[in-house]
Amino acid sequence: MDRENKEQSFFYYKNYPWFINFLRLIFLFSFFILGLYILLDFKEVFAYLWVLYGIFCLTLVLPLSRCVHCFYYGRFCNTLWRKVSACLFEKKDERDYVKKSPFYILTYPLWMLPGALVFFELLIKRNLKYLILFCAFILLWFLSKLFLRWACCKRCYLKDFCPEVPFK
Repeated sequence: MDRENKEQSFFYYKNYPWFINFLRLIFLFSFFILGLYILLDFKEVFAYLWVLYGIFCLTLVLPLSRCVHCFYYGRFCNTLWRKVSACLFEKKDERDYVKKSPFYILTYPLWMLPGALVFFELLIKRNLKYLILFCAFILLWFLSKLFLRWACCKRCYLKDFCPEVPFK
């Protein structure tokens, strides 16, 4: 579907509103702080490696696999990262968005590792602390995905062909 027909068919954000950016950043920072706490509790060296890996993903993997090929490049997307990426890298062809998206899977350990570690700690130690951490992790993950679906993906210009959209 060409851009002109798409603009007439549904309402989408050209720039995401500040309150969606703010709420999305609260979810992302909360997730990061909880993950860091879980990893520091497990092994401090894993926490440092996880932070370095996070920096690698946010400065190279995410921008080069998604942001530079995105309609929102240089605009306010739901994470604000397209705006940051515009300062770091030049714009690439938007038609490569789906083709380059598989590299985004390299960011999954950022979200999966803390959850897996707290789950295994819960199985091994079986105490209330790890049960609370695991439940908080799952709840935060669920709420962030729900918010993403409700507030971000629903009004995204790329929702029809984005591989990360939780509904079609």
